[in-house]
Amino acid sequence: MLEGLLWYDDSNDRDLTEKINRVVEHYTRKYRHAPDAVYVHPSAIDSEREIDGVKVAPLPSILLHHFWIGREREDEQESRVTSIRTAGHD
Repeated sequence: MLEGLLWYDDSNDRDLTEKINRVVEHYTRKYRHAPDAVYVHPSAIDSEREIDGVKVAPLPSILLHHFWIGREREDEQESRVTSIRTAGHD
């Protein structure tokens, strides 16, 4: 993952989608861009899926009730670096 945030949510009154949406909102406010991946404990989901455009995947090293959220697509990161370099050569 290029950058990430570890989030904890053990609330029983929210389902997985609500928890994901909540952490995506927090991450987007904090870093000013949306994440593209969230990793969760395998007991939360049995296979990779997408929730509102964000990949959600099980990962055995993630603790129960934890969410490892961030950006992992290098093509978008490279695009931002290229645009910064180009902007300096006007």
